[in-house]
Amino acid sequence: RLRGRADVEDSALTLTARAVTVAATARTESRGCHHRGDHPGTDPAQAVSTLVRLDGDRVEVAVAAVAAVS
Repeated sequence: RLRGRADVEDSALTLTARAVTVAATARTESRGCHHRGDHPGTDPAQAVSTLVRLDGDRVEVAVAAVAAVS
């Protein structure tokens, strides 16, 4: 049970860390600040947005094309 602001913040930070970890390990490349020792290179084919949905113990990972910048 969340009893105060610190509990809510801790819960939100833990959830965010879990989502970032799932998204980072879904990639088989290094990108930005997510450097992987087992996949040190960048793969242009993986220039996508990674969407993570956490629902209890269930985790869904999907990708979406990155919009072109003009």
